[in-house]
Amino acid sequence: MGSALRGAWIIGGVFAGIAACESPTLPLPPPELPGISQVAGDSDPPLVKLTSQYGAAPYALVVTYNSDPRVPNDKAIGGARADANGSWDTTIEAFSEDTIEITQQIGAAESPPEIVTIP
Repeated sequence: MGSALRGAWIIGGVFAGIAACESPTLPLPPPELPGISQVAGDSDPPLVKLTSQYGAAPYALVVTYNSDPRVPNDKAIGGARADANGSWDTTIEAFSEDTIEITQQIGAAESPPEIVTIP
């Protein structure tokens, strides 16, 4: 009787392990909204600094994208790598009222965008 019960526990454990491997993983959430500040200078479009404390996953790649066609293509994308605490900062060129998409990536997983409007 003891060996039958032990065998049932082993088989149950194997099935539980298989089910755990096949269960979907939670999607990567978007990073939290950053603080926004203007960078001194005469850049056109202006340079904006985005700063977030603990707002991303540790070591995530944080990507910023400005879709405003007035911003040159090579200046419309920015980003940073978050530190061990999920904190990051970067600069991007943006006019007032531009919307910036912010995503985070870890390996092949990418979050949906968080949208921030430049004041």
